[in-house]
Amino acid sequence: SILVETGFISNANEASKLASASHQQALARSISAGVRQFFQQNPPPGTYIAWLRDSGKIAQGPRDHRVQPGDTVAMLAVRFQVTPAALRSANNLKTDELKIGQVLTI
Repeated sequence: SILVETGFISNANEASKLASASHQQALARSISAGVRQFFQQNPPPGTYIAWLRDSGKIAQGPRDHRVQPGDTVAMLAVRFQVTPAALRSANNLKTDELKIGQVLTI
């Protein structure tokens, strides 16, 4: 579950908007789109969304990953179900610094 602050009822203008069905619907659509986008970009390992991201392939053995904007060692470790230390070791990384376009062995 998540808690999202959508406005302050102590502010008359915001309270009026929050009472409006159309404003509530717009907020709900925006929150839903944001959550959906987050999970599509960061699917939990082993989920259907992760399977779709990987084109329906089950990961077995080493594979390559081209670093995309926003990728971090920690995030990739979670995504591919390996430890950050194993990811650094497999790629001879001295630090967690990644370069966009860099190809990593997972």
